[in-house]
Amino acid sequence: MSRNSSNFLKLTLFAESRVLYQKRLKKERKARKRLQDQLELEMKRRLQCEDALKTTSADTLRMINGESSSPVACTSSASSTCPTPPPSLQIAFPSPQPAAAPANTLQPPPQGWLRAPLCN
Repeated sequence: MSRNSSNFLKLTLFAESRVLYQKRLKKERKARKRLQDQLELEMKRRLQCEDALKTTSADTLRMINGESSSPVACTSSASSTCPTPPPSLQIAFPSPQPAAAPANTLQPPPQGWLRAPLCN
């Protein structure tokens, strides 16, 4: 009898663990599907933005960003000659803040500098 009960116990534990594995697998599939859908949506949005940038003229992009074609012409005295985009097209960008580099940090190599090959 003890042999039958031990076999029964093994079968029950096996069935329970199988159910747990199936549930875990189902959750993982669901999470993977959700992530795949998010990735596809993000790729679609990115492609739309890239296409919009490709088809938009440089003048329109300058107008959207609030830049003029000649920065010298746009001074306080000549503000009437500078085109101003409508408020719906204006994008607010934070003003750049110059960051002072600490004296003990490494500076990037000069432009055009090549590294030596790692192996011969």
